[in-house]
Amino acid sequence: MTVTFLGAIGRITGVRTQTASASNVRELLEELLRRHGQEWREQVFDGTDLAHGVTVVVNGLNVGTVQGLSTPLQPGDQIVLFPPFEGG
Repeated sequence: MTVTFLGAIGRITGVRTQTASASNVRELLEELLRRHGQEWREQVFDGTDLAHGVTVVVNGLNVGTVQGLSTPLQPGDQIVLFPPFEGG
C-alpha cells in the first residue's frame, strides 16, 4: 500500500509518499509512529485516537465514515493522511 502525507505530516516524515504494510488503519499508524517518532505522535495522535482534525482517507473514503481506525487495509490500497486544516 502507498501512504501519502500532506501538510505538516509530510514535513515530519520528510517524504511525500511511503510504502507500508498493515492489516488495518491503527496498525498502519502505529508502524508509521515507529518510523517517525515523537513528533509524528504529537501531530497525529491524541492518546490512542487520532488527533482532532487529522483525517485518514483510504481509497477515497474517510475512515471516520467506515470503521475508524479498525478499517481494514489490503495490499494496493491508497492512503492519504491530512493534517488539521484551518480556514480564514
